[in-house]
Amino acid sequence: MSISGQVLANGGVAGILSGVDVGGRGGSGSGGAIKIVATTIAGNGAITAMSGDNQSTGRIRLESESITRTSGTNPASTFAAPGPLFVAGSPTLMITSVAGVAAPAIPTGNADIVLPSTTPNPVSVVFKTTGVPVGNTVKLTVIPAQGSQIIAISPALTGSTANASATVSVSLPSGPSTLSATTAYTIVASLGDAMSNFAMGERVEKVVLTSMPGQPQQVTLVTATGKEYAAPPAALAMLAMK
Repeated sequence: MSISGQVLANGGVAGILSGVDVGGRGGSGSGGAIKIVATTIAGNGAITAMSGDNQSTGRIRLESESITRTSGTNPASTFAAPGPLFVAGSPTLMITSVAGVAAPAIPTGNADIVLPSTTPNPVSVVFKTTGVPVGNTVKLTVIPAQGSQIIAISPALTGSTANASATVSVSLPSGPSTLSATTAYTIVASLGDAMSNFAMGERVEKVVLTSMPGQPQQVTLVTATGKEYAAPPAALAMLAMK
């Protein structure tokens, strides 16, 4: 990343009063927060997170393998090397093959698996999970380019929590389709209570994993009352340590 312009998160300036009996005025806004993560950070453009009255400054953090810029920031920034993008040990769900054709290690969502036109229906879709208790099922959703969605539910996952799999049979329509997989599992009450900070104070009851090619895996926390919250990295770390 090369910064040639300005990156600003400055607070607003309080209003100015004049006259008699005009009441009070609001205070100036504090500085905001700026976090920049890139392989290289270059350029000497301004990076500023000051308050409107220059008293309540914000926070600036730069994470990079290499910083070539020579200008400072206002206020002074903190620095660290980039951390891992994914939390090791967090639960995962993936589609590993369709009709015996292996899925690529990094699906793009665009023609990841191409089946011969002579492939007979139904076909087998294989799922793999890590960190998911066995006994749970996987829901496969087939979204064709034209026509209605097709949903198939797998038998229970077998293997172990660390490494489980399941296979489901489904008849695929002609033409391209997008396949997504979803599984859900219940967590113990003590972990659910500990994760309430990520769910507006409610106990988390279930974790839902959704995998769709070309998109990051979605992890959703579901409370006992059915409310859903996207799981932040800190929640994934707790799931990884369970």
